[in-house]
Amino acid sequence: MSEARLTSTMLVSAIRRLAEVHSGFATLLRKGDDTSGAIVIELYERGVFEGLYERMPKLSGGLNWVKLGTDDESRAAYLQKRTDTDPDLTIVELDVPDATRFVPLLPSGT
Repeated sequence: MSEARLTSTMLVSAIRRLAEVHSGFATLLRKGDDTSGAIVIELYERGVFEGLYERMPKLSGGLNWVKLGTDDESRAAYLQKRTDTDPDLTIVELDVPDATRFVPLLPSGT
């Protein structure tokens, strides 16, 4: 039997609210599937790109946020490739203080 998970819409709402609570800013750049679409986060700290994060399955079960890239060239190429192959992808931009400490706070939805 599978575990209940948050819908993509609820998870994105929680992430956006968490950013606001931590004196950050969050915006939805691309809206994907409301129920189960993949989510990618573009993370910034004071306008400086800190990396891309995507929810991915853990070997032990559940989901975890995985860092994908750290420079603008890889960011743009990855996002283009993902949006071309996954119409259900949601992209959220976060600009938060102390971005690296913020990542472990992100809810995984499991």
